[in-house]
Amino acid sequence: YMMKRLQLETELVKKLEVNEKICEQSKLLGCDFNSIVYRGSQFKVECLLVRLAKEENFILISPSKKQVFAQDSLKCIPLVMEPESGFYKSPLIVLDFQSLYPSLIIGYNICYSTFLGRLDGFEPNRYTKAGVSNHKLQPGILQSLEKYVNITPNGMIFAKSNVRQSLIAKMLVEILDARILVKGTMSKFKDDQELKKVYDNRQLVLNL
Repeated sequence: YMMKRLQLETELVKKLEVNEKICEQSKLLGCDFNSIVYRGSQFKVECLLVRLAKEENFILISPSKKQVFAQDSLKCIPLVMEPESGFYKSPLIVLDFQSLYPSLIIGYNICYSTFLGRLDGFEPNRYTKAGVSNHKLQPGILQSLEKYVNITPNGMIFAKSNVRQSLIAKMLVEILDARILVKGTMSKFKDDQELKKVYDNRQLVLNL
């Protein structure tokens, strides 16, 4: 029974191309095979960010568990509007954004590397906590930086891309461009199924 079960599991792993997909993730993210299987998505994203941060001469902070526990709680929750269910006889138009959240992050240059502080409740000579770090903003600084910053609805201030491109925006642009390129290349190998599988696994990793 055990031998038959092991054989079925092996065939399933081959059929689903589990090893191939994990290997592609490992190459893209720059971390080992074991970490892809047992570590979470945050670790995988950090692997990419560390490499980009090194190119820009940034150092990513590594907060302790005590610092993480001492963070402020969320001040606002994203609004998700539920559709009105029913039977509609008239035609409906469905509007959808391709890569909505990445597009917003790129468009507004949102990132840790472009974060300047919190506007909500701002007081001069007072440290404004954001995450595990503190930011002390100079009085009157917003008037002088008005053309160079984006202010989000929850009062967070980020530098615009003409001042500095954010690390996360740079990462997302590279991933989105690479996925489009891989999918375009994959369409040229319709007759070569093996090569098509390789590129399909690659674009799936980029999508994830």
